[in-house]
Amino acid sequence: MFPKLSIVLALAAGTIGAVGSAQAVSLNPGEFTGFTFGEAGSSTQPFNFNVGEGGARLKVTDAGFAGDIFQVSNFGAVIGSTSNVSTNPDVFTADPNEAFNSPLFSSGSFSLAEGNQSITITPTASPFGPGGSGFIRFDPVPEPLTIFGSLAAIGMGAFLKREYSRKSKLLK
Repeated sequence: MFPKLSIVLALAAGTIGAVGSAQAVSLNPGEFTGFTFGEAGSSTQPFNFNVGEGGARLKVTDAGFAGDIFQVSNFGAVIGSTSNVSTNPDVFTADPNEAFNSPLFSSGSFSLAEGNQSITITPTASPFGPGGSGFIRFDPVPEPLTIFGSLAAIGMGAFLKREYSRKSKLLK
């Protein structure tokens, strides 16, 4: 048990750029940021960031050994919990994308409105604790006008390609 715990702590401190608990941390959109936590019931430092018009999706996932489950709060109000999973000391990853997309790791996706955010993460289950690691990220949701513009550009491109093909056949 102790060798596994030391692996997790070393991984958290070195590989994923562990975040200490003394200061708030800023997040960059579209990038997973590693975090460490103490025993179940203790909260992480706040992750502060601003969400633009259109809102965002917040993603939180366990990492290291599978089995940790988190409660996610914004300015102290609970916005949800990550999925319930079985404890498994044989399942390990330091890759946030692999963990988020695996049913073996606890993860969650939450909608965020436009404006300032202050996210804290509280482990509610930490079978290999005290302590562990996870990842957090947010992805801005494209504004409807951006989506409409992209669809219009794709449609225009398809139309022009069809016209070019038709005209080149007529010239042959």
